[in-house]
Amino acid sequence: MKKITFIIFFLFAQIASAQVVINEIQISPIGERFIEIYNTGNSNINLTGWYIQRKTATGSSFSSLITSTQLKDKIINSNDYFMISRGQLANSDVVIDNLTLT
Repeated sequence: MKKITFIIFFLFAQIASAQVVINEIQISPIGERFIEIYNTGNSNINLTGWYIQRKTATGSSFSSLITSTQLKDKIINSNDYFMISRGQLANSDVVIDNLTLT
């Protein structure tokens, strides 16, 4: 019986795909800086464990821009936007008051 259940499960499985892209970045004015990311897939994405890094000016090393702690338990719905901002903007999902974008 377990084999039949296993086979039926895979017959009705659907393929779900998700991709997160950086959609928009605003660096000026400083108080309105933000990074907007977009989920192009048909599944919600849990951002727990995700982070965003940046390279140094020389490109020799990375540093944290957005830490995994700041994205813990955050969700990007399918085909939806997620905004990380320096100040509280109308569509902000996460506010990081020391967000530095150059």
